[in-house]
Amino acid sequence: MACYRPVAAFLGGRAQLLAFEAQADARGTLTALPHDGLPFAPQRSFFVHGVPAGTRRGGHAHRTARQLLFCLSGSITVRMRHGGEEACVVLDDCSRGLLVEAGVWSEQHYVTPGAVLCVLASEPFSAQSYQPEPAA
Repeated sequence: MACYRPVAAFLGGRAQLLAFEAQADARGTLTALPHDGLPFAPQRSFFVHGVPAGTRRGGHAHRTARQLLFCLSGSITVRMRHGGEEACVVLDDCSRGLLVEAGVWSEQHYVTPGAVLCVLASEPFSAQSYQPEPAA
């Protein structure tokens, strides 16, 4: 059973902003990510942190891997391109994730100091899967 709901689609549905269920009370907010409720079974996860504000990272697509991006702290703008279209999404709420399908070129712009990106990937790391230019 899905633990999220789509809130916006971009690039003909090749990227989607997903809202995940969050439980809030006076002690704070808990957002759980049960792996059997995600759009794919994660094979890898990683964090990007300690990035100076104003820095751009990424700048590639993955030939076959899907990714789910979360900004755990701060603000990150994700610029995406696919099939001649372009879209930008601001990630600044850790209960929302950006699902990026294979073939979508993306670049992350770290807007605030201390911004932290968490990425869940559908495949193990492979440098050969990188596609440096957007798909035509």
